[in-house]
Amino acid sequence: MKKILQFLAVMMCTAAASVSVQAQEARYVRVINETGATVERVYVSHPSRSGWGVDKLGSQVLQDGYNIRVYPNDGTYRCTYDLRAVLVDGRSTERRGVNICGGSDWTLYARD
Repeated sequence: MKKILQFLAVMMCTAAASVSVQAQEARYVRVINETGATVERVYVSHPSRSGWGVDKLGSQVLQDGYNIRVYPNDGTYRCTYDLRAVLVDGRSTERRGVNICGGSDWTLYARD
């Protein structure tokens, strides 16, 4: 009986970890660049933070006409985030209070 309970406990932990990974992966923003310029930085920050945090593109850039998925990777299961994109020419655009659970698209246009 003890082995059965241990087995069930392990199975429950494994299932919980799998759901956790799936929940994290389901929280993303697909940034679509239609600006005519290159996006140099993208930020995904929870509204309670006092700053934008780490650039989600890292050493990459997002060329015009392309898209990329970015993830908050903040160890939470929050859904609402503020978004910011910075172009190579210094222009920037922001979107506040975006629900990213289940995935969200954010298209950047030249007029942004």
